[in-house]
Amino acid sequence: MQQNEEAMSIYQDIAEEIPFDYYGIMSQRELKKSFTLIKQFIYDPNQQTDAQLEWLNIFKENDLAVNYLDQEILKKKPSELKDIANSYLPYFVKFRHYQGLLRYLSLINISTDNKLIEKYFSFLYPLAYFDQIKLHTSNPALPLSIMRQESVFNTYARSPADAFGLMQIIPETAKAHAKNLKVPFKNFEDLYQPEINIPIGVNILDSNIRKFGNFLPAYVAAYNADGGAVKNWLIQRYDGDTLAFIENI
Repeated sequence: MQQNEEAMSIYQDIAEEIPFDYYGIMSQRELKKSFTLIKQFIYDPNQQTDAQLEWLNIFKENDLAVNYLDQEILKKKPSELKDIANSYLPYFVKFRHYQGLLRYLSLINISTDNKLIEKYFSFLYPLAYFDQIKLHTSNPALPLSIMRQESVFNTYARSPADAFGLMQIIPETAKAHAKNLKVPFKNFEDLYQPEINIPIGVNILDSNIRKFGNFLPAYVAAYNADGGAVKNWLIQRYDGDTLAFIENI
């Protein structure tokens, strides 16, 4: 009884300190608290704009805009960045500079301020390539999560294991899935194209879901690890406690 009370007290502390973190959400689940949905950031039409970025947007000079954001904006002091966040965070999304966006949020220490997380949640978890993702799945949240974790939405990301593009796909795996999808995949460079990378990545996830019976920890783990390894983990480490299994892998 005492241990249960101590556990509930710990869950309460975690839920209050880091409510939007994985462990905060799990603590709220154990406490049987409902999770409050966060409202989308509301753009103020009267918000100050940057004339140079507006011109670059008109002329579709995306590379120059990204360079400007890196060289002129991200080099400002954290206190300045916090003051101008409402004006500049939307530009990072507009020019699809998601790596810079997350760096900006890191510079203003968003992870330590729950009010900032709530205010800028839609920037912390942007709906990058959302329209393209929706063409291939009715559950876009999962591919978005994979992209954010694997490549930070960088179309030209390449891992040490030679996984490429938004969803970090290995060419051999891509070849097999592209054939079934009739996607025009020829070599690894094709995986830098979202219109090729996304349908293949979604198809890999769908295949994993079929293999592991809709058990999310297993089919997400299988996206990175070998399917055979995940099957062994299920035999050796899964005793019916899903949260313990997540911690063990």
